[in-house]
Amino acid sequence: MSLESYYEPFYIQELVKVPSESGELYEYRDGKEITGLFVQKQSGETAIASSQGIATAGRFATGSDVRSGAFLRRKKDGFYIKLVGDPLPSPVQALTQVTTWESRVTSRTEQMKEQQGSK
Repeated sequence: MSLESYYEPFYIQELVKVPSESGELYEYRDGKEITGLFVQKQSGETAIASSQGIATAGRFATGSDVRSGAFLRRKKDGFYIKLVGDPLPSPVQALTQVTTWESRVTSRTEQMKEQQGSK
């Protein structure tokens, strides 16, 4: 069975301007749909890990064109991840061409805080 048979849909989150009477507001919304696979390395209990301040991490694999730093939402359950670090492409001779990234579990709120902090 090929790796792609395990892929599931994800949405790249895009920061968009939303109408507001109080000025400019931005929020993350679903953008382009891609397929990929997230494999968690640490706690299987994400909510418990988050409440204890444990950063839950894993690897994300895809054949789609995605950049490091992308913020993704898994379609089936609304699970958010952020791609961190440099991409690791498959060797040229590999049967399946896929790129993987270190990734961490995150939330929309956390990403909005990071975005505001970078301005």
